[in-house]
Amino acid sequence: MPTAKKRATKRSSSSKTGSSRGSSTKSSSARKSSSRSASKTSGSSSRSRSQDAISLLTQDHRRVQKMFKQAQKLDREEDAEELQQIVQVACQELTMHTQLEEELFYPALAAAAKEADQDLVLEAQIEHNSAKQLIAQLEQMSPQDDSYQATFKVLGEYVNHHIQEEEKQMFPAAKKAKVDVKSIGQEILQQKEAAGMGDGAGAQGGQGARSQADRGMDSEMSDDEETTAQRR
Repeated sequence: MPTAKKRATKRSSSSKTGSSRGSSTKSSSARKSSSRSASKTSGSSSRSRSQDAISLLTQDHRRVQKMFKQAQKLDREEDAEELQQIVQVACQELTMHTQLEEELFYPALAAAAKEADQDLVLEAQIEHNSAKQLIAQLEQMSPQDDSYQATFKVLGEYVNHHIQEEEKQMFPAAKKAKVDVKSIGQEILQQKEAAGMGDGAGAQGGQGARSQADRGMDSEMSDDEETTAQRR
């Protein structure tokens, strides 16, 4: 009899331990799920608050960079329609982006920056002119042209170089000069909305390509936020 009682007690203890482990596992899983959800919500909230000029221009940079990467993966003949859509949207995005910088951001930086930083604006304008020439060429071409995809690739190389200089030199110079990036950001948003290219609106005729680039940006940001939350 004592032996039977001991066995019963062991089974009862084992059952409680298993239940406790199961509860602990569920609790851990729930915490991870909650952490992922919170990080995504936090990321979405922080993005919605990032309305200053530097944040908005940086978002434009990432979007077109995604499009250049997408285009490299396509076959000029088999994916001609998709390639053309990406090229058209990227050119529209870049045209709007350069216009906003030249009308709003560059003049403000030139007015506030020290003499040593004035050359940054001049060099950026020259780089814009080179990009505009390639955009004009692409607008006169079609995917059937042998140099269509290659021209877009060269445009991407120009743009990537320009992005690096802006983000590493011009944006820090603007912060140092205390340029009013918040008010410029509001003007950028207003002009984008007026052109039908604000948040949630795709460039005319190419909403799919823009949305795909946006999803890629959101996915990368969500992954980074989730990793940060897990480290904490």
